[in-house]
Amino acid sequence: MKTITCYCENTFEADIPDTIDLNKEPGIVDKILDGTFLSYTCPKCETVLKPEFTIRIKDSSKDLDLLYISEIERNSYLSGRTSYSAERIVIGFAELQEKFRILKCKLDDRAVEMIKAYLISRADEYSNIRIFFAGKEENKLVFHIEGLEDNKTAVTHISLELYEKLKKNIDDNKVDPALKEVLSPPYISVNKIQTVRD
Repeated sequence: MKTITCYCENTFEADIPDTIDLNKEPGIVDKILDGTFLSYTCPKCETVLKPEFTIRIKDSSKDLDLLYISEIERNSYLSGRTSYSAERIVIGFAELQEKFRILKCKLDDRAVEMIKAYLISRADEYSNIRIFFAGKEENKLVFHIEGLEDNKTAVTHISLELYEKLKKNIDDNKVDPALKEVLSPPYISVNKIQTVRD
């Protein structure tokens, strides 16, 4: 059980596990994708809260070992003050959703992050953009870009051909040295270098 404090200052207990096995609880994936994962309603004011707790998400049938840590821990983790052991780490709910979209589309997260690095390099005058993989449409990958304009999300499509080329380069160990940090597990994310740059 974990204690949750609402904005109204009411505290209540919620049954939040330290580890989830998707093989035993497959419905969790749908909750992650639709945004209802870790949603709790305050019994006093009925506000829906989305607290972030560190949770290991595994799938014993697919060799998945992912550690979800809170957005509050981002700087501590990236600076090395906090360390974790897992095959993959995601920071914050938006990254968790994105990782499961990538898994659902059976894509290599490293190649997806390389595409995001390419898109960021093309928008150099926008230092605070965030890019998320949104899905797959026929032979294109869809990305949402936040931060180009206030309160608007841009949508861009990248060919599956480019994704396949980047994946082959990774498999053949032909990666730009500047991107090796992005592809270094367990936290495979362009947000590593973006945070340092900001």
